[in-house]
Amino acid sequence: MSKGPPPYRRAVLGMGARGVGRDVLRTVAEFARLLRLEMLGLFIEDRSLLALAALPFARELRLPGHDWRALEVQGIADELRAAALRARKLFEEEIEPQGIAYSFEVQRGDPAILSGNVTRPTDILIVVEPDASEMLACGWEPTRWAAATSAAAVLLLPRSGMPRRGPIAAIAASNSDPSFQLAAWLAAAMGEKALAIPSADPASTAALLASLHRVLGFHQERLLILPREAAMPEELPLELAAQRRVPILVINAEHQPD
Repeated sequence: MSKGPPPYRRAVLGMGARGVGRDVLRTVAEFARLLRLEMLGLFIEDRSLLALAALPFARELRLPGHDWRALEVQGIADELRAAALRARKLFEEEIEPQGIAYSFEVQRGDPAILSGNVTRPTDILIVVEPDASEMLACGWEPTRWAAATSAAAVLLLPRSGMPRRGPIAAIAASNSDPSFQLAAWLAAAMGEKALAIPSADPASTAALLASLHRVLGFHQERLLILPREAAMPEELPLELAAQRRVPILVINAEHQPD
Protein backbone atom coordinates (compact mmCIF):
# COMPACT_ATOMS: atom_id res chain seq x y z
CA MET A 1 0.00 0.00 0.00
CA SER A 2 3.00 2.29 0.25
CA LYS A 3 3.28 2.44 -3.52
CA GLY A 4 0.84 3.50 -6.21
CA PRO A 5 -1.94 6.06 -6.00
CA PRO A 6 -3.05 7.31 -2.57
CA PRO A 7 -6.01 5.51 -0.96
CA TYR A 8 -7.62 8.91 -0.36
CA ARG A 9 -8.16 11.59 -2.98
CA ARG A 10 -9.36 14.73 -1.20
CA ALA A 11 -9.11 16.54 2.13
CA VAL A 12 -12.28 18.40 3.13
CA LEU A 13 -11.99 21.25 5.63
CA GLY A 14 -15.09 22.86 7.11
CA MET A 15 -14.72 26.62 7.61
CA GLY A 16 -17.50 28.20 9.65
CA ALA A 17 -18.29 31.80 10.52
CA ARG A 18 -15.71 31.73 13.35
CA GLY A 19 -13.03 30.98 10.79
CA VAL A 20 -9.92 28.82 10.82
CA GLY A 21 -6.53 30.22 11.76
CA ARG A 22 -3.62 30.49 9.34
CA ASP A 23 -1.54 28.02 11.36
CA VAL A 24 -4.26 25.38 11.09
CA LEU A 25 -4.63 26.02 7.35
CA ARG A 26 -0.88 25.65 6.83
CA THR A 27 -0.91 22.34 8.70
CA VAL A 28 -3.82 21.09 6.60
CA ALA A 29 -2.16 22.28 3.38
CA GLU A 30 1.09 20.52 4.26
CA PHE A 31 -0.81 17.33 5.10
CA ALA A 32 -2.65 17.46 1.75
CA ARG A 33 0.58 18.14 -0.15
CA LEU A 34 2.44 15.26 1.49
CA LEU A 35 -0.38 12.83 0.70
CA ARG A 36 -1.07 14.24 -2.79
CA LEU A 37 -4.65 15.16 -1.91
CA GLU A 38 -6.91 17.74 -3.47
CA MET A 39 -8.32 20.29 -1.04
CA LEU A 40 -11.94 21.34 -0.60
CA GLY A 41 -12.69 24.31 1.61
CA LEU A 42 -16.32 24.13 2.72
CA PHE A 43 -18.00 27.18 4.22
CA ILE A 44 -21.41 26.33 5.64
CA GLU A 45 -23.86 29.13 6.35
CA ASP A 46 -25.50 27.98 9.57
CA ARG A 47 -29.23 27.80 8.84
CA SER A 48 -30.03 27.95 12.57
CA LEU A 49 -28.63 31.50 12.78
CA LEU A 50 -31.03 32.68 10.08
CA ALA A 51 -33.90 30.84 11.75
CA LEU A 52 -33.04 32.51 15.08
CA ALA A 53 -32.94 35.95 13.48
CA ALA A 54 -36.43 35.39 12.08
CA LEU A 55 -37.95 34.89 15.54
CA PRO A 56 -39.90 38.00 16.64
CA PHE A 57 -38.43 37.95 20.17
CA ALA A 58 -34.78 37.48 19.14
CA ARG A 59 -32.53 40.32 20.28
CA GLU A 60 -28.82 41.17 20.22
CA LEU A 61 -26.81 43.40 22.52
CA ARG A 62 -25.04 46.15 20.57
CA LEU A 63 -21.81 47.66 21.86
CA PRO A 64 -20.60 50.14 22.97
CA GLY A 65 -24.03 51.57 23.75
CA HIS A 66 -25.36 48.32 25.30
CA ASP A 67 -28.61 48.65 23.38
CA TRP A 68 -30.84 45.63 22.78
CA ARG A 69 -31.98 45.48 19.16
CA ALA A 70 -34.03 43.08 17.12
CA LEU A 71 -32.05 40.70 14.94
CA GLU A 72 -32.39 41.28 11.21
CA VAL A 73 -32.44 38.30 8.89
CA GLN A 74 -30.90 40.29 6.05
CA GLY A 75 -28.16 41.60 8.34
CA ILE A 76 -27.26 38.08 9.49
CA ALA A 77 -27.27 36.85 5.87
CA ASP A 78 -24.96 39.72 4.86
CA GLU A 79 -22.58 38.91 7.73
CA LEU A 80 -22.45 35.24 6.70
CA ARG A 81 -21.69 36.19 3.09
CA ALA A 82 -18.91 38.51 4.26
CA ALA A 83 -17.50 35.75 6.49
CA ALA A 84 -17.56 33.34 3.53
CA LEU A 85 -15.60 35.82 1.39
CA ARG A 86 -12.99 36.23 4.14
CA ALA A 87 -12.74 32.46 4.55
CA ARG A 88 -12.28 31.96 0.79
CA LYS A 89 -9.55 34.61 0.64
CA LEU A 90 -7.68 33.10 3.58
CA PHE A 91 -8.08 29.57 2.20
CA GLU A 92 -6.72 30.53 -1.22
CA GLU A 93 -3.80 32.49 0.27
CA GLU A 94 -2.61 29.48 2.27
CA ILE A 95 -3.49 26.61 -0.09
CA GLU A 96 -2.43 27.99 -3.47
CA PRO A 97 1.31 28.32 -2.65
CA GLN A 98 1.39 24.57 -1.88
CA GLY A 99 0.77 23.82 -5.56
CA ILE A 100 -2.14 21.45 -4.93
CA ALA A 101 -5.50 21.34 -6.65
CA TYR A 102 -8.22 22.99 -4.59
CA SER A 103 -11.77 24.27 -4.65
CA PHE A 104 -14.00 26.26 -2.30
CA GLU A 105 -17.75 25.89 -1.84
CA VAL A 106 -20.40 27.77 0.12
CA GLN A 107 -23.47 25.83 1.22
CA ARG A 108 -26.31 26.44 3.66
CA GLY A 109 -27.48 23.99 6.29
CA ASP A 110 -26.44 22.35 9.57
CA PRO A 111 -22.61 22.58 9.69
CA ALA A 112 -22.09 19.19 11.35
CA ILE A 113 -24.56 17.17 9.30
CA LEU A 114 -23.86 18.84 5.95
CA SER A 115 -20.08 18.49 6.26
CA GLY A 116 -20.59 14.76 6.78
CA ASN A 117 -23.08 14.39 3.94
CA VAL A 118 -20.93 16.01 1.23
CA THR A 119 -17.99 13.67 1.76
CA ARG A 120 -17.13 10.46 -0.09
CA PRO A 121 -15.33 7.28 1.01
CA THR A 122 -12.14 8.53 -0.67
CA ASP A 123 -12.21 11.80 1.34
CA ILE A 124 -10.60 12.74 4.63
CA LEU A 125 -12.90 15.08 6.55
CA ILE A 126 -10.74 17.35 8.71
CA VAL A 127 -12.31 18.46 11.98
CA VAL A 128 -10.36 21.08 13.94
CA GLU A 129 -10.44 21.07 17.73
CA PRO A 130 -12.94 23.71 18.96
CA ASP A 131 -11.53 26.82 20.59
CA ALA A 132 -12.42 27.76 24.18
CA SER A 133 -15.61 29.65 23.28
CA GLU A 134 -16.84 26.84 21.03
CA MET A 135 -16.15 24.27 23.74
CA LEU A 136 -18.27 26.27 26.18
CA ALA A 137 -21.08 26.59 23.64
CA CYS A 138 -21.33 23.04 22.32
CA GLY A 139 -18.12 21.12 23.10
CA TRP A 140 -17.23 18.39 20.62
CA GLU A 141 -20.87 17.62 19.78
CA PRO A 142 -20.64 18.80 16.12
CA THR A 143 -17.64 16.50 15.71
CA ARG A 144 -19.69 13.53 16.87
CA TRP A 145 -22.29 14.28 14.20
CA ALA A 146 -19.70 14.77 11.48
CA ALA A 147 -17.94 11.51 12.32
CA ALA A 148 -21.21 9.60 12.54
CA THR A 149 -22.66 10.86 9.26
CA SER A 150 -19.52 10.96 7.14
CA ALA A 151 -18.68 8.24 4.64
CA ALA A 152 -15.10 9.52 4.77
CA ALA A 153 -12.24 9.03 7.16
CA VAL A 154 -12.21 11.74 9.85
CA LEU A 155 -9.04 13.53 10.92
CA LEU A 156 -9.31 15.08 14.39
CA LEU A 157 -6.79 17.90 14.31
CA PRO A 158 -5.66 19.64 17.53
CA ARG A 159 -5.34 23.40 17.33
CA SER A 160 -1.62 22.95 18.04
CA GLY A 161 -1.33 21.23 14.64
CA MET A 162 0.75 18.20 13.71
CA PRO A 163 4.16 17.37 15.23
CA ARG A 164 7.01 17.99 12.80
CA ARG A 165 8.47 14.51 13.24
CA GLY A 166 7.47 11.15 14.69
CA PRO A 167 6.27 7.71 13.65
CA ILE A 168 2.88 7.02 12.07
CA ALA A 169 1.21 4.77 14.63
CA ALA A 170 -1.77 2.52 13.94
CA ILE A 171 -3.93 0.60 16.39
CA ALA A 172 -3.47 -2.82 14.80
CA ALA A 173 -3.08 -6.40 15.96
CA SER A 174 -0.52 -7.14 13.23
CA ASN A 175 1.19 -5.69 10.16
CA SER A 176 -1.51 -7.25 7.97
CA ASP A 177 -4.31 -5.13 9.48
CA PRO A 178 -5.80 -2.48 7.14
CA SER A 179 -4.98 0.27 9.65
CA PHE A 180 -1.28 -0.65 9.61
CA GLN A 181 -1.26 -0.97 5.83
CA LEU A 182 -2.57 2.59 5.66
CA ALA A 183 0.02 3.68 8.23
CA ALA A 184 2.76 2.16 6.05
CA TRP A 185 1.52 4.11 3.02
CA LEU A 186 1.29 7.37 4.97
CA ALA A 187 4.68 6.81 6.58
CA ALA A 188 6.30 6.31 3.17
CA ALA A 189 4.66 9.49 1.86
CA MET A 190 5.68 11.51 4.93
CA GLY A 191 9.18 10.07 5.33
CA GLU A 192 8.43 8.44 8.67
CA LYS A 193 8.36 4.98 10.25
CA ALA A 194 5.13 3.00 10.68
CA LEU A 195 4.32 1.31 13.98
CA ALA A 196 1.63 -1.25 14.81
CA ILE A 197 0.18 -0.74 18.30
CA PRO A 198 -1.66 -3.88 19.49
CA SER A 199 -4.23 -3.35 22.25
CA ALA A 200 -5.99 -5.80 24.55
CA ASP A 201 -9.19 -3.75 24.30
CA PRO A 202 -9.50 -1.40 21.26
CA ALA A 203 -12.81 -0.09 22.67
CA SER A 204 -11.21 1.21 25.89
CA THR A 205 -9.47 4.58 26.05
CA ALA A 206 -7.41 3.50 29.07
CA ALA A 207 -6.26 0.32 27.33
CA LEU A 208 -5.30 2.19 24.15
CA LEU A 209 -3.35 4.81 26.10
CA ALA A 210 -1.52 2.06 27.99
CA SER A 211 -0.64 0.31 24.71
CA LEU A 212 0.67 3.55 23.18
CA HIS A 213 2.79 4.24 26.25
CA ARG A 214 4.15 0.69 26.24
CA VAL A 215 5.36 1.01 22.62
CA LEU A 216 6.26 4.70 22.42
CA GLY A 217 7.18 5.48 26.01
CA PHE A 218 7.35 9.25 26.40
CA HIS A 219 7.84 9.82 22.67
CA GLN A 220 5.02 11.28 20.57
CA GLU A 221 3.65 9.93 17.33
CA ARG A 222 3.15 12.30 14.40
CA LEU A 223 -0.20 10.78 13.49
CA LEU A 224 -2.35 8.06 15.07
CA ILE A 225 -4.63 5.86 12.93
CA LEU A 226 -7.63 4.48 14.77
CA PRO A 227 -9.93 1.92 13.09
CA ARG A 228 -13.60 2.60 13.75
CA GLU A 229 -15.00 -0.43 15.59
CA ALA A 230 -18.70 -1.27 15.93
CA ALA A 231 -18.35 -1.42 19.73
CA MET A 232 -16.27 1.75 19.95
CA PRO A 233 -17.83 4.46 22.17
CA GLU A 234 -18.43 7.73 20.30
CA GLU A 235 -16.30 9.66 22.76
CA LEU A 236 -13.23 7.40 22.48
CA PRO A 237 -11.50 9.20 19.55
CA LEU A 238 -12.13 12.54 21.27
CA GLU A 239 -10.67 11.27 24.55
CA LEU A 240 -7.59 10.00 22.73
CA ALA A 241 -7.21 13.31 20.93
CA ALA A 242 -7.38 15.19 24.24
CA GLN A 243 -4.81 12.90 25.87
CA ARG A 244 -2.29 12.43 23.05
CA ARG A 245 -2.50 15.95 21.52
CA VAL A 246 -1.73 14.59 18.06
CA PRO A 247 -3.88 14.28 14.91
CA ILE A 248 -6.03 11.15 14.98
CA LEU A 249 -7.26 9.64 11.71
CA VAL A 250 -10.41 7.59 12.33
CA ILE A 251 -11.00 5.11 9.51
CA ASN A 252 -13.54 2.46 8.64
CA ALA A 253 -11.26 -0.54 8.60
CA GLU A 254 -13.85 -2.83 7.01
CA HIS A 255 -14.44 -0.56 3.99
CA GLN A 256 -11.13 0.97 2.94
CA PRO A 257 -11.15 2.98 -0.32
CA ASP A 258 -9.51 1.32 -3.28
